[in-house]
Amino acid sequence: TQINLITSKIFLCLHSLEKMLKSLFTISTLLVLAPAFADTSRQEMLDSLLNKGRYDLLVAQLAPEKVLGSKGKPLTSDVIEADIKWMQPKVQAGETPLMFVYAYRSLNQGAPAQEVLQWYAEGRTRTFLAAKSCRTSNTLPWSMILDGSFPELLKIRQQNGLDYVRGVDNALQRFKSNAIPSAAWYCGSGNILNETDANKLTKERWESLYADNKRKLDSGKDE
Repeated sequence: TQINLITSKIFLCLHSLEKMLKSLFTISTLLVLAPAFADTSRQEMLDSLLNKGRYDLLVAQLAPEKVLGSKGKPLTSDVIEADIKWMQPKVQAGETPLMFVYAYRSLNQGAPAQEVLQWYAEGRTRTFLAAKSCRTSNTLPWSMILDGSFPELLKIRQQNGLDYVRGVDNALQRFKSNAIPSAAWYCGSGNILNETDANKLTKERWESLYADNKRKLDSGKDE
């Protein structure tokens, strides 16, 4: 039908845009990353990037083979195990971009799908909510970069849809029970709405996500 044709064209355009944005992200990351931390230990480097809010470089360091593609050198098993231990308290504390990497590494380490999807669902939920605090939309939206870098997580979601839906419900409940976190990691520190408007739009987005996810819970399907 005409509607299906239009939908297909839109999907192809979005897919092309996602690939272009990821390519730009990769190039900009490589230009900064290479010379920056030549004389520091890996943990010191990760701590420094986190403290500076350089999540683009941080995610690229933690999963270079995914974010940088053929230009990223895969990490050794020892480094991955150390990175997982480094990430654990950070994701527990709510460091959203790290949740995608943590979920991906957990999946490759053989963690149960429910555990993997809990972190994937939390990362995606927090990303969608953070976007409502921006004054203007990002040129390189984190939602596209993170989802595009870890397609394995989408695949495991498709295979275990109800676990993902339950993960979103848990993430929404945790988000509601705490103060709204800063969205500077997503928007940029100079691109955040005033607190009143940001909180209002974030709560509206939360209610929309909750209603949609409740429908999925009630139906028992992620669709």
